[in-house]
Amino acid sequence: MRKVLSISTVATVLFAAVLTSAADKVVVIPLNTTKISKQQTLVVDGFSAQPFAGGVIGTTNGCVTNYASATELNIPLTLPIGAKIKSASALIYDGTSNTYTIKLMKRTLNDFTSVSEELSSQDGGGLLIKIVNENLDPAVEEIVEDGESFYFTFYESGIGFGNGFCQGKITIELP
Repeated sequence: MRKVLSISTVATVLFAAVLTSAADKVVVIPLNTTKISKQQTLVVDGFSAQPFAGGVIGTTNGCVTNYASATELNIPLTLPIGAKIKSASALIYDGTSNTYTIKLMKRTLNDFTSVSEELSSQDGGGLLIKIVNENLDPAVEEIVEDGESFYFTFYESGIGFGNGFCQGKITIELP
């Protein structure tokens, strides 16, 4: 009786022999690879806000406000160097007739000075009693450089629990 080896058996034996003799040279390439997105969205709430001189942080309808005085709240953004800002927006609670301003800001540290620059701004207020989505896309393309920091600034014209910063969103493209 004659035994016949199938082609797959021969291929398996040969493949095993190659692996055995060159085990340190084998590279495994996965068949199902996932491309990592270069675009990411950073979401911040107002609870990381830093009140300006004499401000006191409180909440209105779950959103952060500066209830002790009509001053700014600065909400810092941590962005990697080389990232390109694609879009920005903020959710603001409009709960009183006081006006508010929300801005996307850039601060640049030079040798001896710190220079702040407004990249975009929206004004609102008017007792809408709802969350408003404010678009803050920069007018020109911004690429994060060494020595730069970015932040949202929220300002309410009156004192109290009227308007509040709920959430900021910034979408970046990594280098």
